[in-house]
Amino acid sequence: MNRTLLRAMRLSLYSLMAGLGLLLTALLIYTALVQHQLPYLPEKLGELEPPRRTTILDRNGLVLSRIGSSLPVPLEQISPHFINALLATEDNAFMSHHGVDKTALLRAALSQVLPGRRSGGSTLTQQLAKNMFFTFERKVDRKVREMLLAMTMEARYEKRDILEAYCNTVDFGAGSMGVEAASQEYFDKPGLELTQVEAATLVAILNAPTRYNPRANPAACRERRNWVIERMGRMGHIPRDSVAVLKASPVGVKAGRRNNAGHLRDWILADLEDEYREMGLEPETIPYAGLEIHTSVDARLQDLAQQATTSFCDNLQERLGENATQLDGAVVALDPRNGEILAMVGGRDYITSSYNCATSPNRQPGSAFKPIFYYTSLRAGWSPLDMVMDSVQSYQLNDMLWTPRNWDYSESGAQTYVYSLMKSLNVVVANIAMKSDMRETVRTAKAMGITAPMEAKPSLTLGAYPVSPLEMAQAYGTFVNRGIRSNAFVVRSVTDRFGREVLKRKPRQRQALDPVESYLVLDMLKGAVRHGTGGDLLGVRVSSELGGKTGTTDDYRDSWFCAVMPRLVCVSWVGNRDNHPMRFSRSSGVTGAAGGLKIFKAMLPRVEGILGRMGSFPVPQGVEFREVSLWSGREVPGGVPLALRMIDY
Repeated sequence: MNRTLLRAMRLSLYSLMAGLGLLLTALLIYTALVQHQLPYLPEKLGELEPPRRTTILDRNGLVLSRIGSSLPVPLEQISPHFINALLATEDNAFMSHHGVDKTALLRAALSQVLPGRRSGGSTLTQQLAKNMFFTFERKVDRKVREMLLAMTMEARYEKRDILEAYCNTVDFGAGSMGVEAASQEYFDKPGLELTQVEAATLVAILNAPTRYNPRANPAACRERRNWVIERMGRMGHIPRDSVAVLKASPVGVKAGRRNNAGHLRDWILADLEDEYREMGLEPETIPYAGLEIHTSVDARLQDLAQQATTSFCDNLQERLGENATQLDGAVVALDPRNGEILAMVGGRDYITSSYNCATSPNRQPGSAFKPIFYYTSLRAGWSPLDMVMDSVQSYQLNDMLWTPRNWDYSESGAQTYVYSLMKSLNVVVANIAMKSDMRETVRTAKAMGITAPMEAKPSLTLGAYPVSPLEMAQAYGTFVNRGIRSNAFVVRSVTDRFGREVLKRKPRQRQALDPVESYLVLDMLKGAVRHGTGGDLLGVRVSSELGGKTGTTDDYRDSWFCAVMPRLVCVSWVGNRDNHPMRFSRSSGVTGAAGGLKIFKAMLPRVEGILGRMGSFPVPQGVEFREVSLWSGREVPGGVPLALRMIDY
């Protein structure tokens, strides 16, 4: 080795040592400066106040939910299986480190001088310090303070006390803080009685309570749980020949025991977590931060929607008998003027299932999709008074013969286009779709906020592609709001424990549709209640204008009703979660009018008492009303007042 190379190597080594020395000196100086700013630690760790619970509030300041039910227990009352799974997965060196492991400390030091690097690998003691004392901001300064406090805690308290405090305060989702509360919530048993599989499941949830919720996302939870079991096997806590057997076990959690606002609560937290990640904040600390989450929800409407959904589904369960395999319902109510969610019911009963049917885009809308196609055809030049034929035809589509029929197999001959929507005639829509560019209908649906994949096929017009009730509510809100799409949202603002505003949201809107054609569709929806499939609502006295559209899918698998009022869009859905047909007999089942509409009808008498009288839909320029015959399309004195484009006359 030549002298030049040796000299270069020595210089590099001296530079590295000098850099590390400067870094260590800077860290010592920083420690001295902030040491007095660290939180006060009592003589005994058990004397620390637990983290303040985060609270979700409705639009009027009423409490919707408090996040975190804690049942503190001594370490002796926690299953050793849980302790083994926790340490093997989260902090294998817990019993030997002094609050911070060397690798994590080096990462934190490098993050001081290398932009873009993020320190990680927090020990259990650091996580406890963060949960008890610090905010959710991802800042190097906070990370260093967290490390300093963790080392101070390790010097002052016994390891078992730190481990006990951690186990009693960590968040497991579903409103449970601490292993005892989580064990009761998910397995209905004390934490001391947890098996190896159950302990691994709780530790899996701990990594990301929303993502690994065993009720809402059982497959993801099981995958993470099996990783924990593998880790326990490698650490010697499980015999290697038992790992495969344990991994084959079902997740096995019990039904939820929280209140029926659980679907709403879980969705609000998931929504907020996504927002925090985008802002560069740490969503894991939301339950500990003592936040006030101010939402647009009206607690009165939320309770009304939940009661209507649960009551109807309970009654329908008895009528369907064995065909009510996993019967459930959902409601989404929003203000079409700004997209604010007023109520969301994700299921008939959170105890039965925490799966959120309101936000899951996996149900076919059936005829509830037709107004989107009608709008597209109006933009293409059709008029509500154009004459169309309700006569069955067959079409060759690739290798199959498509013969769409009306839900009751009827045919009624020539009639107006508007009346075909009011009566929800599949045959008319299919015949027109075969002459239309279906790519335009896809564009319309996307512009209205429907994100589910769709193909430009004629069957799209009959609701063949799945959507969510939330997406349908947003889409119908576009018709009400003069063609302006308002993105649905529920969190208005978030304040921290000191009253400082952490997050504030404003409506996000764009002109998606033409105001005139939007109103023409809206007028057709009014007609569907007055003269069509929504006629069951005529017996309910309301002063506000009202419209709506039913939806029924093949074999009675889905029942929808999409209601529109000047300040309210309310979408209700009923179906079996496993997609089993809701049949009463071979020839009858739960239609949109017999399912989703019934839920809204139960709500309707109290809606104006909660939201106030709403008046009429605003009429845009370019629309005029004519009294016409819905059958012939001719103008007749005393006929039905119908909205038309001025250019149509």
